[in-house]
Amino acid sequence: MRLVTNRDRPKHNDVIRDLLNSAKKVWIFVAYLGNTGTGEMEKTLKAACARGVDLELYCGLSQCITHPDALSRLFKMFRKTKAAKLYLWDRRQQTFHPKVYCFFSASELTLVIGSANLTHGGMESNIEISAVETILLNSETTTAIEAFRSDIADHVDPEIGR
Repeated sequence: MRLVTNRDRPKHNDVIRDLLNSAKKVWIFVAYLGNTGTGEMEKTLKAACARGVDLELYCGLSQCITHPDALSRLFKMFRKTKAAKLYLWDRRQQTFHPKVYCFFSASELTLVIGSANLTHGGMESNIEISAVETILLNSETTTAIEAFRSDIADHVDPEIGR
């Protein structure tokens, strides 16, 4: 396991971009999307969409912190591909608060789990820390992440924004 912080390079932005550039499938679970954070990642996300990466981004709407312009930007980008989907968690009784980035290759899963949302602060300037670990696809952890995703997917509208 290695740790990434925003104190030195590589920062979260660097790590997430590098992993997005090589992944075949990506699942991102964040509590908040920021306009500047999404904008800074836009070129890399567009490139992943153009490559046909199976991309699922799960975001919370709790506490009204997710920026509407970030949602609009992602809706427009993802609408152009069938491989990318944006899911929004809007259940009043529960706050959606994970910060988990999953990057799948043919045989491995790289996880970035920590405190960083997809905002400028989370990716670049806040005091953040995340663990980065690469594991085999047939691991217990991969099974647990798949179960987490399945459970979340059961509680969000898969066609929001389409």
